[in-house]
Amino acid sequence: MYLDLDMTTLPATHGMRPTAFGIPPIETLEMLQRLEAEVAMSNLNEMRLIEQQHPDWFERYETLQVEHCSGEELQTLLASAPNAYAKGLVTGALKVRLEMAAVSGLPF
Repeated sequence: MYLDLDMTTLPATHGMRPTAFGIPPIETLEMLQRLEAEVAMSNLNEMRLIEQQHPDWFERYETLQVEHCSGEELQTLLASAPNAYAKGLVTGALKVRLEMAAVSGLPF
């Protein structure tokens, strides 16, 4: 289950970003914070839709724990993904796991 997060109040940076060091002006940082909050809310909404419209797939996704399951389980989950968002979610997890395997030298 996901938490209801209030993204309307973002942390203030109080203009403490000196542009002399290549740090973007405060307006740019605030715009990026708003964009990040919008993306987070959009992702949360997509997950809620999957949970409501495809409860079996969502339960399987939550139970498998994509960070720890086998490659075969990830491939099965990807093949059964109900929409493009779910496919992207599992594809991202698969890519992360492949990179981790390449760096660690341990196949999954």
